[in-house]
Amino acid sequence: MPTVRTNRAVCRKVKSPAGRKRGQKSKIAFGAGQSIAPDFLKQRFAPLSFNEAGNSSIWEKIEHSFFASVNNLCALYKIEFVEDASLSFPMNIAAAYRYLKKELTISAPLLYLVIAENRGKTTVATIKSLNKDYDLFYVPLNALDELHRDRNKDCFQLALSIFGYLNEHAKLPLLCENDYLTGCYEAITEWVTNADNELDADEYNSNCAELKAMHKKIRILEKAVHDPQHLSAFQSRLQVFKPRTATEKRLKAVARKFYSLYQQYPNRSFHRNIHCSHLEEEEGERGYPDHYFSFFWDDHCWIHDHLMEYVNCDLQEMAEFEVPVAVQYFDRKQKSATHCFPFENKLLTLMDELCSILYRFNYEKHHL
Repeated sequence: MPTVRTNRAVCRKVKSPAGRKRGQKSKIAFGAGQSIAPDFLKQRFAPLSFNEAGNSSIWEKIEHSFFASVNNLCALYKIEFVEDASLSFPMNIAAAYRYLKKELTISAPLLYLVIAENRGKTTVATIKSLNKDYDLFYVPLNALDELHRDRNKDCFQLALSIFGYLNEHAKLPLLCENDYLTGCYEAITEWVTNADNELDADEYNSNCAELKAMHKKIRILEKAVHDPQHLSAFQSRLQVFKPRTATEKRLKAVARKFYSLYQQYPNRSFHRNIHCSHLEEEEGERGYPDHYFSFFWDDHCWIHDHLMEYVNCDLQEMAEFEVPVAVQYFDRKQKSATHCFPFENKLLTLMDELCSILYRFNYEKHHL
């Protein structure tokens, strides 16, 4: 998987890619058949607000459940907390939250502290983000084209089933569904066709031809990935696939793992546990899922190099990324910290393994 470079000095400043404004959300379609999200995804984790004319019994209920959760949090993280008796509701809650947030940055610096509602109770909760901020999880769409041109029908069809799962269920966006990368490719095309790009005639004609071929192939391959028959045939293709080389054995092994993940989490997408109300940066200064999680076109030449330059320069400006999170509520006593990403970690690991195999196919074609 590509990784965003973190040395700002090595990248020159470039304009934001055309076709997408800073802070604009991606247009990724989610299937209507997905299961209901966990309770915390329905919460905004917004600060509590109180009306002086409100019902005092409700206030007492909120206060009681909140400080009960504080005791549970302090017990788990060994935090010494004494409520300030001089403060009345709701200032006592605000003061307690500020104190616990500061203490938690010492004992558990990777966690966010929020006030939320769970099972009808006001409670503190901890949020942990998937720590993948500077990784780009890009899967090369052009690998399908290379397998097809090699007349490797069995590998091509098995890869199509994997790609169908990634797009339909994991919600890995194709380029037609990703405004951000589409904007990057549009910016590259605009640069090539600009009269001031200082390209000689031969290089200009060659680059224009490569861009035209890329866009044509992308449309064809995206249509193939969208065809539901490839996902439907996933299991049968696995059963009849007969690998002939070590790389084909690896492809079948990773395909089997993807199919197992599909069966274990049939309605889970990468985006399901993405929640961002706890983030401190404004929306325009965040990195979004379509920045780092997508199909892309890796032609092993100048188009890829320009794309990586655009992406690196853009994402290095982002202080925070919208990534999957895990939440632990403290309305009940907790024996241990539980912030797990079983689906997300398996998915990203398999995507990394898949890319390694696809690039190996290309290497063997040109070097062995």
